[in-house]
Order: sequence, then structure tokens, then C-alpha cells
Amino acid sequence: MHWVIQLPTLIPDLEELATPGRQVYICFDHDLKPSTLENVNLATKKLGKLLTQAECQVRVIQLPGPEKGVDDYVVAQGAEAFAHLYNSAVELDLWSSRKLWELTYKPSVTLNQRYLGDVSFPQSGFAFIKSPKARGRQRHCNHLFKQPLGQAAVCWW
Repeated sequence: MHWVIQLPTLIPDLEELATPGRQVYICFDHDLKPSTLENVNLATKKLGKLLTQAECQVRVIQLPGPEKGVDDYVVAQGAEAFAHLYNSAVELDLWSSRKLWELTYKPSVTLNQRYLGDVSFPQSGFAFIKSPKARGRQRHCNHLFKQPLGQAAVCWW
């Protein structure tokens, strides 16, 4: 028995368009469902990699929502709004590196107040805090760093 490993390739229609130096924009529908987002991001990376291997210059457009697709976005927001998205599209490498730093879990607590205030932290694990400067993060978290390792939550900002 012989095994043949089939490497991913572009479909023939895209292969015809994937010429060296061609500027290609990838723009999938907007979606909030985590599993769909994961699949869309994976598809963007795979397609982008194949187009890059064909020596195309790949950029990614992300629809902000709430409209699902490009056509819905243009109808609701106008061609000028889409032109802005098009002109601010980022290169595939930059898009990929930004994805590595995105928070993939929904926050368990969201505050809408000037200072951090009294927030209880978990007894173990991680606590991530995102806020502008001078909002009391360090003062509020100092006691956590004085606790023995393995018992304190870790603050990161």
C-alpha cells in the first residue's frame, strides 16, 4: 500500500488569479460565534499562506459588524465606509501576529467605572486587567504579588 500526502493547493479558479505581485484582499463575513470565528481565522491563514506562496501580496479586511457580509455592509454603511476598510486592510503577517495577542475568552467581569475599586480576584489561575493608565491596577494588585507562588492570581496589563 502506498500513501500519498496531498498538500493544500488553491482551487483552479483562484490558482488562475494568483499571479506574482498581484494584490489580493481576503474579507470573510463578520461573525461573533467563537467556533465560526476560529474557522474563519483558520481559513484566512490557510488561504493567505497559499496566496503568499504564489507570490501574491495578501491583505486582510475585517468587517466590524453588525452586518454579516460585504454586500450588507455596503448597503447599510455605504461604499465610502467600505473604501475606508479596504484602504486600512493590513498585511497577512501583521493580521496573523495580531491574532496571537487577541483575548480569546469573554471577560467574566466588565467594569464601567473610573477606578478599579473593590474587585475580588480568583484564588488561583490568571486575572487579566485591561484599562487606561492611572486607574489603580498596580495598587489593587500589589497584595497578590506578596502571596506565596502558586496561591496568588497573576495580574497582567
